[in-house]
Formats: sequence, C-alpha cells, structure tokens
Amino acid sequence: MKKSVKVIRFICILPSAVLAYLIFRGIINFSGHLDWRDDNGEVGWQIKYVLPLICSAIGGYAFVLSGYWTAPMGKKIVALILLVIIVLFSGIGGFAAYHYSHTEPILEAIGQLAGSVIAYLKINNNSEDVV
Repeated sequence: MKKSVKVIRFICILPSAVLAYLIFRGIINFSGHLDWRDDNGEVGWQIKYVLPLICSAIGGYAFVLSGYWTAPMGKKIVALILLVIIVLFSGIGGFAAYHYSHTEPILEAIGQLAGSVIAYLKINNNSEDVV
C-alpha cells in the first residue's frame, strides 16, 4: 500500500469512528421508537431506560470497531486509543449526568463503556474474526 493511502486512512480513523457511532446509534434509536409505545401512545419505560443503554452500547462497539477496520496498521493500538477516548467522554458525560441527577445520560455512558470494552476485548482475543 502506498504511503499516501496509509496517511489518508490514518486521517480518516476518527471521522469514520464517529460516523459509525452516529449511524448505528441512530438506526437503533429510530427503530426502537417505532414500536415501544404503550396502548395510549405514551413513551414506555423501555424507551426511557433500555433504549439509551442499547443504542449507546452498539454505538460504542461500532466506534471502536470502525476505527480498527479503518487503520492501515497498528490496529490494536488504534482500538485501544479509541477505547480510551470513549472512556474519557463517557466518564465526563456520566459524571455530569450524575451531578445533575439525570438517568438517561448515565445509562448512555454505561452503554458506551460496555460496547467499546466488548469490541476491544473481541479485537484482542481473536483479531482474525472480528465482526
């Protein structure tokens, strides 16, 4: 692979990770809002508590994995750096949400942490078969 292609791929790691996070989180969030309503059409507990957790976990998983796939070399190091980035942002967001007594952002922070850690562990355990 040419050096210029490698440089471009390294530049695209963070944008592709953020884009994957937003796309997968948006798809799950949209599909979850389609059918988790009660008989009166009001928002149920699933949308308030379960959906943010699931969306963020899938988003965190996609964030780390897309950066891993985008990197031309040093893929495990890139995955670790992306894991550290998402841990920092989740920690800051979770702390702020806890400080202001909001439940949903805390669940989102927990989901992001769980999804990104699962992706990183999957990458470290068997890098040949990462899906």
